[in-house]
Amino acid sequence: MASDEVFLRLRAIIVEQFGKAPEQVTRDTTLRGGLMLDSLDLMDLAAYIQRSFGVDADGQALRDAHTLAGLARWVRERRQVAA
Repeated sequence: MASDEVFLRLRAIIVEQFGKAPEQVTRDTTLRGGLMLDSLDLMDLAAYIQRSFGVDADGQALRDAHTLAGLARWVRERRQVAA
């Protein structure tokens, strides 16, 4: 799966599940500061990532990703390792 596809799916999850405006969700948007996702939100996001991409994510991995672009890269790398 290409990086753009992963980003677009992550963006859709954040818009739909967390009620964020699409224009607010860019590659450079930070998960905590820009999107204001707290620890519980990050746990929920990890569950959505697992269901959508088949990749186990935890709160620490999401915190380490910092931006949506970083998270998309992390998801893509984990999918490649699992394949």
